[in-house]
Amino acid sequence: MTKTYREIKAEPNEICSACLSRNLQEVIDLPKFPQIAIFADSPDDADNPPVDQAMMICADCGHMQLRDTLDPAFLYNDSFTHRTSNSATASKSNLYFADYIKKMAGDRRFERVIEVGCNDAFLLRNLLDICGTASGIDPVWRGKESEFGTDLEPELRDRVKVVGDFVENVDFDAALGGKPDLVVSSFVFEHIREPRLVLERLFEVCDDDAMFVIQVPGTDMLLDNCRFDQFSHQHYQQFTLDSFIRMIEGAGGEYLGHDVLYAVWGAIMVAFRKGPGKRCELDLRRATKELVSERKERFDQQIKGCLDAVHAAGARKIYGLGAAQNFPSLAYYMGDVDFLEYIIDDDPARQNKYYPGFPVRTSPAEEDVDYGKAAILITAPDYGRVLIGRANQLGAEQCILPVNII
Repeated sequence: MTKTYREIKAEPNEICSACLSRNLQEVIDLPKFPQIAIFADSPDDADNPPVDQAMMICADCGHMQLRDTLDPAFLYNDSFTHRTSNSATASKSNLYFADYIKKMAGDRRFERVIEVGCNDAFLLRNLLDICGTASGIDPVWRGKESEFGTDLEPELRDRVKVVGDFVENVDFDAALGGKPDLVVSSFVFEHIREPRLVLERLFEVCDDDAMFVIQVPGTDMLLDNCRFDQFSHQHYQQFTLDSFIRMIEGAGGEYLGHDVLYAVWGAIMVAFRKGPGKRCELDLRRATKELVSERKERFDQQIKGCLDAVHAAGARKIYGLGAAQNFPSLAYYMGDVDFLEYIIDDDPARQNKYYPGFPVRTSPAEEDVDYGKAAILITAPDYGRVLIGRANQLGAEQCILPVNII
């Protein structure tokens, strides 16, 4: 019997999101690419089907983006519950980002700061010492704005608010009572279909002297580390530092400075203001189709080596370690993960679940299992350095890494 999947609306994006060129070329085909960050009660989850996808590259500016953008109402529904405060990695990157914002601000104080994609206001709370009011723009709070701030300290509630909508739809004067003079955003612009147009609009509606500081995952590190398992339907955009600055300047902004947090997905943070001023004179690498193809070949060789190690494990049972949100992307490239007994994870919220389309259960470490006679495959390579230590605690006889650089 043929399974009936939910139909997901997908819209092709035929214009480069960074430079608006139409000279896009397919660089990686991703047929039936799976959904990530879904922990279901069964692998037979027809509501979260795989969708044909591809990664494109702009031959003019080197920006990478998905061929098709999936319906954001599907990607960011009520099940999308990531919270910065609950993630050690996200908290670390946002504390670093807040310090960078303050460094770029110097002695300046701001009347109104807005955060595009505020999540749980973790970043905004860490900027209240340099601003009067702080407002978050995030569609996950639509219809629940009254719930926002209930966990804030009473003295902060009057200074922090949320607008539950996409930034493209917000009337800032009506919603905030004035023009923002500081705009920040952390790990959001990679989720926006038309980020350059959003920047152009922000330049129009913000104060003439507004400062902008935006952080996105760095595709430079993804390419250098050959980490194509970090692709997802959620990340419409794959910014290199070069393509990100080109987009800012093309939208009418002037580069002020940047930093890179290599420990967290090679995060790029760029400060800028309305321009146009002189163009950035940094000597930056531009991504090319040849570069991406060569790095993808290296990645494929690593996956093959991982599967060779799995097959060579012989009679050993093999367990995964780390129920990462991105595991379906890694499993997609591996082709078959049925050899896993289950995936061990210490987070109760991720135990006894399945990823849609992958019949591998997640589980706590079981006391009656002798992992000393087993092999452990690190299934969350972004946290590989920590998980190798956990594999040692479990006494695993063998530890298999799916990629070379962690």
